[in-house]
Amino acid sequence: MSSVVSCGASSNSERVSQTVPIKLENFAISAPAPVRAGLVRFDLHGLGPTMHEFVIARTNRSPDDLPLSADGTVDDHGEYPGFTLLGEAEGIDMNDRASFTVRLTAGHYVLFCNMEGHYLAGMHTEMTVP
Repeated sequence: MSSVVSCGASSNSERVSQTVPIKLENFAISAPAPVRAGLVRFDLHGLGPTMHEFVIARTNRSPDDLPLSADGTVDDHGEYPGFTLLGEAEGIDMNDRASFTVRLTAGHYVLFCNMEGHYLAGMHTEMTVP
């Protein structure tokens, strides 16, 4: 069972402007491009073979230069210039599905898995919203 945290979303009565399918597998995140600004629902599918997390942050940093904790995971709850956590889904196991909705504005975003070792192994990608 997955746990979902979402930040930046508006009221539940507002309509989703786009649904974005995301595939999570060792060690890759597959996301379609482009993604438009607006209220976006991310539909997540864990393909394994291990458990994953899905995190989205608005940032001016490159995908491989996010702020790290001492254990090598991304410090996604600290305060850093040019880095804002927007939402995350935790505990996405093989064949699990989860979703969350977040408002995206024009800008640069990084999508990553924050399970220990996954980010450092390259499980991250970037997304630009025009």
